[in-house]
Amino acid sequence: MNLEIRDIKKEDIEPIKVITAEAFAKGFIEEVENEDILDAAITLMFINPILNKSTFGRVATLDGEVIGVIFGSRVDEIRSYRLLQEDYTKELLEILNLNDIERNLFVEFTSKTDDAYSKLIRGKENEFQGCLEFFAVSEKSRGKKVGKK
Repeated sequence: MNLEIRDIKKEDIEPIKVITAEAFAKGFIEEVENEDILDAAITLMFINPILNKSTFGRVATLDGEVIGVIFGSRVDEIRSYRLLQEDYTKELLEILNLNDIERNLFVEFTSKTDDAYSKLIRGKENEFQGCLEFFAVSEKSRGKKVGKK
């Protein structure tokens, strides 16, 4: 068993999407079976904003497999993960072409996520020197102290 913590590479984005879906999109995943829609939602709700904001990022790998991720940002540091972004036209088109049921689920999922974050930082938005933008560990690796490392 070889646990490694390292900087994020472009090829880590897809495994990060899987971990993100496991950690944050359970209810949405159960309602929407179309893989393209799920990928678009995860990409546009999580991956794109995280890559836009972050100045720091690491993945935890176990025997070469990405099992955890952390992104953060510090005031006045360069947002260096923007370079990992790709063309998200396909994902935007997926979201724009949702049927009414899927659109309502997407809006509800987005609203719940935004509301939770807003409640966490209410009244303190301008007091941070930095921010933990995102943290998740794969379902199979939870409880094994990966996050602590």
